[in-house]
Amino acid sequence: MAAVAALILIGGVLGARRLLARPSFDVSPFGKKVLREGGRRWLHLETPHFFYHAPDTERMVLVQDVAEFAYEKVCEYLPGAEPVRKGHVFSVSADMWDRVLREADRRRDSLAMQAGHELFVLEGGAPAETSVRLAHEIVHYRVWQLWGERLPVWLDEGLAGCVGWDIAESFRLRKGWQLSRDWPAAEEGPAVDLAQLTGFSEYPAPGPEAQLFYRQCEAFVRAIARRIGFAKLPGFVDAQAEGESWDACLRGRFAFTDFDFRWLAEETSRNLAKGGETK
Repeated sequence: MAAVAALILIGGVLGARRLLARPSFDVSPFGKKVLREGGRRWLHLETPHFFYHAPDTERMVLVQDVAEFAYEKVCEYLPGAEPVRKGHVFSVSADMWDRVLREADRRRDSLAMQAGHELFVLEGGAPAETSVRLAHEIVHYRVWQLWGERLPVWLDEGLAGCVGWDIAESFRLRKGWQLSRDWPAAEEGPAVDLAQLTGFSEYPAPGPEAQLFYRQCEAFVRAIARRIGFAKLPGFVDAQAEGESWDACLRGRFAFTDFDFRWLAEETSRNLAKGGETK
């Protein structure tokens, strides 16, 4: 009776979304392992864009609400064809995250991750925190849909940080939540070596260096978007996916001058100097 009541509740909340009783999913071997770990606890839901897997109705309602909103928004920032294959969003308990997901996460300090068409988000924390984590990974997912793994690390992470935060902010306004992140502010914007930042071929090891790298990537991409306009950002990303260097692209396609490049470095530093945000 409890299971029936849960299905009625979630069906009422989610409207036309389709709950799946005994599903068979096209997921990776790792996704199958996560599903096996959850056993009979999983609830499964299908929407036009995703399959969702969560242990209870509360988490299911939250993750699908955030993900559907975030996906529609990110397609406005990064338009393009939608693939036929749907993504999978897993809401994962802390014990399962420690047992299963950390072994697959190259960063090992994250609270969410995206691998191909699968996204995993750690349960717990305030709903607003989940919205930030999941919006970030939805951007990674959209980048993967459009450009595969052809983007440099700094751009992939910078897009997820910049666009993901803006999407979470839009979701916050819809819900009336408060968002915050505790980045330490710098008294003066720290100098950023853009050549060094854009030279990373993989993520730094977990720790302060990695956290600074994430911040700098977001600050740099936000500065680029402010200068050329978010509407032109997909064209810039296209060029990076084709292997064109970021500075040659900005100079050749967007008429950047030496003054513009100096402004870009200074604006990146100003973005870093803002530190944490509460909205």
